[in-house]
Amino acid sequence: MRNNLCILQSMQPFHTMEAADLYDLFLSDNDNIDNQYCSLDIDDFQKLVIEFIRNKDIKDGTSLCFQVFCKYMSHSIHQKTFQCEYPELSIVLKGIQHLQKALKFSSSLFFSYLIEEFVTLPVEILWWLHKNDIIYFVPYCYHSKFVSLPESLLTYIAAKKQHSIFIYNEIVPDLIAELLRHAHTPTRLFHLPYHTEWKSYCRTVLNKMVDSVLDVIFCNRSESFLNFFCYIQNLDVLLPRALVKDFFKTILKKLMSYNIDEFDVYSAYTYQELWKSNRISSNLFITLKEIFIKHCIFQDIIDIIEDLDGKVNWKYTLVAVAVCVKESPSGSDDAKDVISQLLQQYLKKPKFCSFIKCLLFVRQTCMEENFKMDYPAWYSLTFGSRSNFKRKCSEAKFKLLISALIELVQYESDDYLKVQLSLSLDAPLMCNYLVHNYKSLCKARLNELDKSPSVSYWSTT
Repeated sequence: MRNNLCILQSMQPFHTMEAADLYDLFLSDNDNIDNQYCSLDIDDFQKLVIEFIRNKDIKDGTSLCFQVFCKYMSHSIHQKTFQCEYPELSIVLKGIQHLQKALKFSSSLFFSYLIEEFVTLPVEILWWLHKNDIIYFVPYCYHSKFVSLPESLLTYIAAKKQHSIFIYNEIVPDLIAELLRHAHTPTRLFHLPYHTEWKSYCRTVLNKMVDSVLDVIFCNRSESFLNFFCYIQNLDVLLPRALVKDFFKTILKKLMSYNIDEFDVYSAYTYQELWKSNRISSNLFITLKEIFIKHCIFQDIIDIIEDLDGKVNWKYTLVAVAVCVKESPSGSDDAKDVISQLLQQYLKKPKFCSFIKCLLFVRQTCMEENFKMDYPAWYSLTFGSRSNFKRKCSEAKFKLLISALIELVQYESDDYLKVQLSLSLDAPLMCNYLVHNYKSLCKARLNELDKSPSVSYWSTT
């Protein structure tokens, strides 16, 4: 108690001053008082907080709280390791909360002390300060110019450090939720100073975190995969569901727009049989599963293709189709609807891109085991003897269909050629010669392929 009395005695000369002349008695430029704060034990701190609240002449206790906070936490903060239980930390928090209620604690002043004392704060401390309404996560990171935050968060997530106070399973979703809240909430709904700057900062942080994960996929590296997306799945209990979906859709767009010259639509037509969901890397599958298992749907793939004017990487686009059909609760039904719409679009306004997208999507969908229809059945039900196509569509529309199929013969694999050779087309009487010509081309192409190796549609490995 001697230190407590000493500090109170050092205040006595100030008590005779007029209230208007009082300044913060405990700013850090008073080194003597700061040193005395550092020598306080936790009991002295509690008693001194009570005295600060009672004494009307004392305007602020921020420096007291900061110095005692540093006494117990600075070593761990500098070392970035938290191995103790820090029983004093809860008492420091209660002192801060009591001073906040008495309007004798300044978050901005505490922030300035943090900036002066520490270059950066560990993720655990950022969360603790934010959770307890002392210093908020995003404003601190932005104004302290915390440029290495993406790396710090990913390192913390990968380490999976468990602690009784700094709770891993709360820290990760809480901090990511704050980044998402600022990054994706429309500016018109956020009436705060610096919101535009914070929004840009948070988007940059999230983009760097996502890019670091996608780089492992794009480079096909075998290193362990850091799946932090799983912590975002249930953030729709804290954030608007549309906001969470927007994040996952952004990841999907990054995948589909990566290196768009790698596979064009015709290459995809030839090689798509290699992109079944059970053939892709586990890292890519896990990422797409996180995207589709709850938030994104098949229509989002179509929307992104349209947003990008069809300039997509067709490998990743069709892989997305495959995983969507496999993992999305509505994937199979959505795929049927989209495929039907694309075919109708082609027949109404003949654009070859609509037809080829229709075939790409239906073939990719039919490759997935949980889709309850194979490609021969779809082909027969849509164009063949089971379709009644000639009654539903005019001779002109049948000619459009045949012209598109003929255009694609040169890109067909032998398995698809055999399917389309074996099944009849429901053609108008005057168009039987077109069917004959088409099948002749298929036979010629099949003879060419017999002389060279090709991908097998029926392979399951």
